[in-house]
Amino acid sequence: MSSLTDIKGLGPKKAELLEEKGITTIEQVSIMEPEELQVILGINLNQAKEILKSANELTEGKIRLITAREIYEQRKKTIKWIPTGSSALDEMLGGGVPTCSLVGLFGRLGAGKSQLCYQLIVNCMKYLKRKAAFIETEPQTLNLDRILQMARDQGVDLNLDDIYVIPAEMIDSPEWLYKAYQFVHQRILEGMDIGLIVIDSFNAPFTQTAREHLPDRSRAQRRHIGFLQMLARKYNIAVVMTFQVMGVPDAGQQLQARKDFGIMYPPVASEAVKHGVNYWIALRRKATSKEPLHEATLADGPMPRATVEFLIDKIGIRDVGKRRGV
Repeated sequence: MSSLTDIKGLGPKKAELLEEKGITTIEQVSIMEPEELQVILGINLNQAKEILKSANELTEGKIRLITAREIYEQRKKTIKWIPTGSSALDEMLGGGVPTCSLVGLFGRLGAGKSQLCYQLIVNCMKYLKRKAAFIETEPQTLNLDRILQMARDQGVDLNLDDIYVIPAEMIDSPEWLYKAYQFVHQRILEGMDIGLIVIDSFNAPFTQTAREHLPDRSRAQRRHIGFLQMLARKYNIAVVMTFQVMGVPDAGQQLQARKDFGIMYPPVASEAVKHGVNYWIALRRKATSKEPLHEATLADGPMPRATVEFLIDKIGIRDVGKRRGV
């Protein structure tokens, strides 16, 4: 795999400076202005131009015109879909959770974010026959007993050795979260076939950032999203992230949040994250229901906006009709 250090004049320290600004690929460097590169790296203009020349040489031939049919056939062949357990939810997403994509799940406590992640791990192994990685950022978020129960009740012979975990005690800052992606990437390069990466939750390591540091946090999140997009696209992986939500006390703002996101509680995410995630799914537990009924709204994505109901019970994620015996 090519890296920033393949560019002439870019050593590890200069590459790190670029990565801190969310610039993680040779392609991104190649379209920069010399003056912009000069400021970031603290070099003179001629040096910046030489670096850009090398980046452009490395990306030569990257852009070409191809037909929509070629794109369609390529994606049809490449992208796989991980079933969610609910056919209604799968239909809303266009077939399930797709590889080569970033998926954001957001909702209040008990909305079903982690439960859906567990089900996707089981189904990734059942249907795709690929391993899963789980990056835990909050203590005890990963419940392996629950995953084993789901697998057992659904008749899936699940091997815990096929789930690779980075536990929360290893992730105490956004920097270590980024290192976790790099570690997973290294294992992929060593030959590990990972079809699903779960990050539960993405924004927890960022929540301790003071308000005056919000611009730095936004830049850091842009860097994170850029790396995750590369992993998803290059290795045909589904990246699923859970997000905490923010309370909105004003009634007018609650209405606007419902219009924008499907629920009254928007995800805690920077604009870079909001635009970088391909599918935003709002989850809500229907409190008035006598059964474990949940609601999912596709707040943003390539499919039409829609809302569906599904169940989370002892067996896992299921259609409403199955519970009711329809």
